[in-house]
Amino acid sequence: MSSRIIPFPTELRPRLPTILGNVDYLTFREGLEQIDRLLESSGLERDFVERALKGWLEKAPRSVSAYPGDKSASVHFGQPASDGGSPILSYTITSNPGGSSITVSGRDVLVLGGTHTTFGVVDGLTNGTSYTFTVVANNAAGASPAATTAAVMPAP
Repeated sequence: MSSRIIPFPTELRPRLPTILGNVDYLTFREGLEQIDRLLESSGLERDFVERALKGWLEKAPRSVSAYPGDKSASVHFGQPASDGGSPILSYTITSNPGGSSITVSGRDVLVLGGTHTTFGVVDGLTNGTSYTFTVVANNAAGASPAATTAAVMPAP
């Protein structure tokens, strides 16, 4: 099947920026599609997006604190200083020792972001053992550096 261009009145053609020169819409669109295919196949587009978003991820969650409970701890934290224009999708809280982790995501992260404090409860801890917790923010670009709480000791 061959394609053909159907002429239409010049006044109905979209006006393109002068920096693109005097090209018609079809030529302009084909050029954009070629650029898109090149970026997609080379991985450059993904690299650019990751670099653009990485800046905010260099900041850890703020005001991290932990409060002991019976075989548990409640870990509280604030959003990093900047989201870089990409929403935080989740936070990961990891206990030390033990390395068990929980993920805080969904409504808690999206609605209570900003200056509000978000928290997660880590269960299954041993009473009488001292724990610290790390909190990491996650978005499309990856994970932030970890912020660490002061040590707490769960007790009955």
